[in-house]
Amino acid sequence: MDAINSLEQNNLSYKVIPIHLREIIFLTIAPCDLYGIINNFFTVVIPKNALINRENLKKIVELGLHQIFARIDDCQILNQIHRKKLIDITRSLSMGNTLENCKKQVYYLLINLEHLYKNSIDDEGLFTQYQCINSLGQILFDKNDLIPELYRYLLEQKYHYSISHPLLSSLILLGYLRNVQHFSNKEVLSLFVTSYFKDIGMSAIPEDFLNKRSLSKLEVELISKHVHFSVDILNSRIPLNTNYFNIIENHHTFSLLQGRCKRSKIISGVETLLIESIDTLTAMISDRPYREGINVYNALELLKNRMGSNYYQEFKLLVFYIQRFFKTVK
Repeated sequence: MDAINSLEQNNLSYKVIPIHLREIIFLTIAPCDLYGIINNFFTVVIPKNALINRENLKKIVELGLHQIFARIDDCQILNQIHRKKLIDITRSLSMGNTLENCKKQVYYLLINLEHLYKNSIDDEGLFTQYQCINSLGQILFDKNDLIPELYRYLLEQKYHYSISHPLLSSLILLGYLRNVQHFSNKEVLSLFVTSYFKDIGMSAIPEDFLNKRSLSKLEVELISKHVHFSVDILNSRIPLNTNYFNIIENHHTFSLLQGRCKRSKIISGVETLLIESIDTLTAMISDRPYREGINVYNALELLKNRMGSNYYQEFKLLVFYIQRFFKTVK
């Protein structure tokens, strides 16, 4: 390598950003040059227009590359490809094998959510998310036996918790609401969509905070503001009415995990409490950088302290559903 090439490759650190292997694994042709760090230099490991096949992917693994990169300018190309794949699979959800189609949709839904986290002012990306999660909700409302299968599949994908958690908790919520039959079809779908978007304000939190093993008081307070950030990001950009935005803003009002979080207005309706309770339970049973997850039984015991006195009947129904759900998931 001559001096000019060496300088050019070294300066790529200012021009490339990391992408996950899952972003290319189902592509057939590389839409741009893909880089890895070899001997401390950014080096093309899959050139533009090369086939993305088992051999090329094996090469990346054999080189011991834990991360691949694309130029910042090329990431928009990847974004558009993933968005088109998401739209295409969403249009064909009910055709053929519905479960496999839903798995593919979830796969691209969360890849696109990762893109949206990096650019939350992307109106097209946000509305695509809204349309696609709404379509998924409609399918699962009619085929709620698929929910545990999708939950298990999503766990297997090993997304960062900030990306996977909104959908994991929303799948449980949809199954529960469908099971108790206390809400209309339209209300169930609106609450499912509300639950999915409730944490999008985490995109405004520095990524380093989300991976820390311990947080300062100021950092905890900043993270607790994600509920307000979510409303700011979504307001007037997706078709949810004021009641659902109130649920988003207040879905940690009684949270066991955010005890320091204070609210100027309290919405204590059962819808908010259910979304928050399922959100909290899903968080408690999953691992985080700062703690290990607890088992479902202990999580339910903790929830009992909050729901049991004022919402005893709802709590009993929730416990019954959760116990049945996780027996199915295992």
